[in-house]
Amino acid sequence: MKISNIDGKYFSRKHFFPKQLIFHIKLNNNYDLYRIFETENNGRSIAEMITQVDDIPFTLAGFYPEGNTEPSLKIVKLIAHKREQGIGSKLIKIAIRISEQMGMKGRVHVLSSDIYDKERPPHIFYRKNKFNSKSKNLLKIIDNMIINGKQKTLKFHSIRMFYDPECKVGEFANLPEDVAEEKISLFTKIINKLFGI
Repeated sequence: MKISNIDGKYFSRKHFFPKQLIFHIKLNNNYDLYRIFETENNGRSIAEMITQVDDIPFTLAGFYPEGNTEPSLKIVKLIAHKREQGIGSKLIKIAIRISEQMGMKGRVHVLSSDIYDKERPPHIFYRKNKFNSKSKNLLKIIDNMIINGKQKTLKFHSIRMFYDPECKVGEFANLPEDVAEEKISLFTKIINKLFGI
């Protein structure tokens, strides 16, 4: 289904009106808001995403593998009011397309957090949408949850994740219990500590 972009203004056509519209507006502090509305049901909002360009190497080092600190589009917030209908995945695709259009080669990252929903944290959603993480141990847990189809309470609240088109969901599921984590340089550890990353 094609979603029309109204980019800050409303429009109408005589014989055609899509079922969903995307509204985009620039917010303060270089944030962008994307909101999906249904044209039926009184035009209610069904999803929203806030993004920001992140070009600070120190912060990007916490998300991407060592040395991979080119600018990336950060998903600050993503909420789908209707679940299991592919709406959140549409917003992910929009973020990737925006990143490509801005010359960031489709680089997108997110701090996946259970702040909005402790019962169903978004880590599995992002993993199914080809997001990866430097933490192989956390990916092992998430991949096992996806393969087994079981949601369980996780012991972690936030995971730094990045979009990886080469991601294979489930690739870490059968790793041994003591998975070796990626080694982080002393410089990155100090910077992460200073900035609370």
